[in-house]
Amino acid sequence: MGCGKKNALCAHDMEQRQYRNELDILCTLIPEGAKVLDLGCGDGRVLAFLKEQRGLDALGVEIDRSKVLGAVARGLSVYHGDMLAGMALFPDQFFDVILCSRTLQEVPQPAAAIREMLRVGRRVILGFHNHGYWRNRICFLVRGLQPQCGMNPERWFNSPDIHPLTIRAFEEFCTFEGVRMLERRFLRRDERGMVRWRPNLRAEYAMFVIGR
Repeated sequence: MGCGKKNALCAHDMEQRQYRNELDILCTLIPEGAKVLDLGCGDGRVLAFLKEQRGLDALGVEIDRSKVLGAVARGLSVYHGDMLAGMALFPDQFFDVILCSRTLQEVPQPAAAIREMLRVGRRVILGFHNHGYWRNRICFLVRGLQPQCGMNPERWFNSPDIHPLTIRAFEEFCTFEGVRMLERRFLRRDERGMVRWRPNLRAEYAMFVIGR
C-alpha cells in the first residue's frame, strides 16, 4: 500500500475517533426524552443514534433533498428547506435542545441563525471545526492558500465553508451578543480526545452549549 493510501486511511480512522467522541459527549449533554431540533441533520445518522440512545422527540432540518431522503429512510421526521425558514415555524422556547453540528460555517447568515436558535430552543449545542487549529495555520503560512489538510480537504471553490470559524472568534461573538456559554468541549482526532490547554491553537473541533 502506498504512503498516500496509508495516510488517507490513518486520517479517516482519526476522524472516526473524533466522531465517536463527539457522539459520546452529545449523549451526556442532551437530557433523556428531550425535544430536539437538529439543524443540518444530513442523512440523519447522528440524530437517529441520539434518538435511539436518549429516547428523543426529534426533528431534523436539511436543505439537501438526497440527504433528507436518507434521514427519512432512518425513520426520522425531517423538514426539507433552509434552517431559518424551518425555525420560523416554531414558537419561542419550543425545543429543549437545538443541535447544530458541523453546519454553522456553511450558513449564509450565521449570526441571524444563532439568534433564531436561541429563540426557539432553551439550550443550543453548536459544534464546528476550529480553523485556528495549528495545522491549518501552518498550511496557510507555508502555501499562502486556504488550508487543504486535515479537516479541510476541499479546494476553496469546492468547500462548503463560507464562514470559517475559530474558537476565539466564536467566544468573542458570544460576548458581543450577550450569549451565555454554559459548557465547552474541545476535541482532537487522536485517542487523547479532549483538549484543555490553549484550545484555539490545539483543538480541531469545538462544542459549545449556549443559552440566553
